Amino acid sequence: AISWRGNARAVELNKYDKSDFSLLGRSGCDRFFIGLENINIEIQKIYKKIIQREVIFNILENIRDFDIKVMFSFIFGNPGGPLTDLEENRQFLDECLKINPKVKFQVCFYTPYPGSKLCQMAIEKGYKAPKSFEEYAEDPFFIYTNRSPKRVPWFSQAESDDYLRRFNQLFP
Repeated sequence: AISWRGNARAVELNKYDKSDFSLLGRSGCDRFFIGLENINIEIQKIYKKIIQREVIFNILENIRDFDIKVMFSFIFGNPGGPLTDLEENRQFLDECLKINPKVKFQVCFYTPYPGSKLCQMAIEKGYKAPKSFEEYAEDPFFIYTNRSPKRVPWFSQAESDDYLRRFNQLFP
């Protein structure tokens, strides 16, 4: 048997009903990856990617009876976003798991890529962007020893310490 996986946009996947998911499951589909980024509406506006909670809940409900997993990706530590997004995303994820316990997720921290709007926001909040490829290669923010940075450079030291402490509690 052949198995396959796909990336999906939530708004498009929401158009599928149970019969569509049944067919996809029979075809060998075993997982969809959806980049949610963050469920907080202020952060969604920054990404220009608005995803209603109800859309996600509907997908999870429709796919629940089939052997197809849904993998979400979250991005935390966003410049310009509220410092309370961790709790909001954890609560959302718990709601998702109640609807469909096959939900999987990965968490990432925002990486400031040059020229992007978010990178400019990070710079305005105190991030010192590397000026060359060599500086990027040596920048501690881009070198991870585990899942999270040692400091979020566009937060104050106290905000960063508190944010990372809460992250480690909510997403062990």
